[in-house]
Formats: sequence, C-alpha cells, structure tokens
Amino acid sequence: MIPDPESVAAPRGANGAGQPTHPRGEFAVVLGGETFVLRPTFKALAEMEQRAGCGLLALANRFHQQVFTLRDMLAVLGPGIAAGGRTPPDNLGELVVAANVIDVAAACARFLVLALTGGRPAAPAVDGAAADPDRPTRGAASAS
Repeated sequence: MIPDPESVAAPRGANGAGQPTHPRGEFAVVLGGETFVLRPTFKALAEMEQRAGCGLLALANRFHQQVFTLRDMLAVLGPGIAAGGRTPPDNLGELVVAANVIDVAAACARFLVLALTGGRPAAPAVDGAAADPDRPTRGAASAS
C-alpha cells in the first residue's frame, strides 16, 4: 500500500528539510546548507531500484516502516540529485549523517511516495481492487 504523501512525516529543521517543488513529484532536500532537487525520472527511478535491490514500492515501504538502511538513502538521493541536474556530492553519506539521518529518511520517504503517485495522493483501493484511474483522487482537481 502506498501511503498518502501527507501521512509521511515531514522532515524537521533546516538540514534535511524537504518540500515538494513541482506537481510531478520533484522534492527539495537541504544537505550541508545546499538545496538539492530530487527529480523522479524513469532513469533515476530505475537506478534507485537497481541500487536498492528491490522495486520502488518495496523501497518506499522500507522508509515508511522505518526499516531502511543508509545504503537505501544513498540509493534514493544519488540518482534523484543527478536527475535534478546536479552531480551528487562525493561526501553525500557524510552530509546525510550531519543533517540528521531521521530527517533525511523522512524526505526520502516523501519523495518516493510523490514519485510513485505522480505527485498526487494515492487513491485508496476498494475491497482489494485497484482504484479507478479515471476517478479523481483526494485533492485532485476535476476536469469538469
């Protein structure tokens, strides 16, 4: 189950703080006083899966269930930063630790949820069935 982006704890403080920057799921995270935009391109998401050794939903669930590893964090941040147009810093791991691992993990969780939902809240399934893709999700604007 994909958690609603609003249900995932927002990062606290200046370091590791993040917020959505674009409706398609871009997300800003502050590390070492610099703002990095994480962008969910197909290439970046596929690289995240490869680095983490699991699919995106499983990776998002690791963060949501708080059973992530530091390698999971780097698997998300490195490709996300590169897709956002910047070269990931060589000391990315050290920046994560300095910023507060829990806050950066919350930013990774929110980014993954936004990437999986296209920046929209996830539509709940009814009785285990897939949600109707033509029905607006919570908070989505109607085309009528």
